[in-house]
Amino acid sequence: MIGTESKTERKQAPHWPLLQRLAFRLACVYLILYNLPFPLNHLPGGGLLTHDVASAWQKLVVLFGDHVLSLDMVIVTTRGGSGDTTFHYVQAACIATASVLITLVWSVCDRRRQAYAELHDGLRTYIRYSLAWTMLTYGMMKIAVSQFGFPTLTDLVQTYGGSSPMGLLWNFMGYAAGYQIFTGVAEWVGGLLLFLRRTTSLGALVIAGVMANVVVLNFCYDVPVKLHSTHLLMMALFLLLPDVRRLADVLVFNRPVAAVDHAARLVPPSWHRRRTTLKALFITYALLNTGILGLPARLNLDKPNPHPPLYGIHEVVGVQGNADALPASIPAITHWRYLIVDDDDYSVIKQTDGKVVWVQTVIDAAKGTLTLTRHGSKASATFTFAVTTPGHWQLQRTTATGTLTLWMQRQDETQFELVKRGFHWINEVPYNH
Repeated sequence: MIGTESKTERKQAPHWPLLQRLAFRLACVYLILYNLPFPLNHLPGGGLLTHDVASAWQKLVVLFGDHVLSLDMVIVTTRGGSGDTTFHYVQAACIATASVLITLVWSVCDRRRQAYAELHDGLRTYIRYSLAWTMLTYGMMKIAVSQFGFPTLTDLVQTYGGSSPMGLLWNFMGYAAGYQIFTGVAEWVGGLLLFLRRTTSLGALVIAGVMANVVVLNFCYDVPVKLHSTHLLMMALFLLLPDVRRLADVLVFNRPVAAVDHAARLVPPSWHRRRTTLKALFITYALLNTGILGLPARLNLDKPNPHPPLYGIHEVVGVQGNADALPASIPAITHWRYLIVDDDDYSVIKQTDGKVVWVQTVIDAAKGTLTLTRHGSKASATFTFAVTTPGHWQLQRTTATGTLTLWMQRQDETQFELVKRGFHWINEVPYNH
């Protein structure tokens, strides 16, 4: 049974100081609560369980925020792409509070126990596999160059001052596929090393280095994954904690260290073959599930897709007619500087003041029409378009109030310095623009 030892083992096992026992109990409860329902949520049929757990958390967090923290606000429980919402911070506070309460009860009920060697071994195994799964997932996304995309046409005409810190970081990472792959390999290898007891410390060292960099980037560039990345770093440090003194002896004090017994404490020797088989099956399933099977499909996503009609960065070079021909939801025509068509569904109007407005786009090449709809608005503006000369085209909209005509000139996106500079082995002088 987890957390129990025989009388002989109790006599032989070293006693843990009271502070160490309290810290372990707290860490044990917190880490388990944070990582649940892993690994059940990744197994076949685990989707329903994940939904049930998420629903339970939503109800509990709202109650905790209302009745314990007395928050004077509505906690939004829907996912919006951010991992640092009020919901997530209240959830972390809820987990911390529950961990303290459970630790107090545990400490009173189990006050005679002097050590938790078996339970510590089991907790390390659980954290090893949970952290490994996460790092394999993130690593494979970067190896497939699917987490960060190359700067879009809109990004190319955006100024540094007009971009958000996160947008600047995303373009930095997305520009260099080689660096993205390099960081992905580091995450993937670190995760893979955690599956083996003998290489756990090495894997935790690799992940601690990688995640320390990720955490600093998330905080400095305001990426809303601060909470989760910090927890991943904490888990790597937790796995490293038993080897801190040994690492210091080897790397700092130049002292010899004794070998460590990596035998599993939770599983009896008679179960060794079964444990090895189950472990091999789980690792294989993890590798397949976290991306190897999906890698060809992800790589296929990076292949150039056919560009939509009117694809490109189009500068407004002339306007004639009635500006009232546009609905109020569309930016005033006098404020247009660029119309940027990057995909089939959305376009961007970059205004003369530098602001960017996203508009839903419907292009009918057969009819020669372009329809723009502002997000959240039902009013739309339909133009007819025609190419006048190569690289030049005309937009026209006629309504009861008159006719509006725009002349557009396409900009050559390959001439941006970020696109055309490329790599050079030799640089006689720094090319830093």
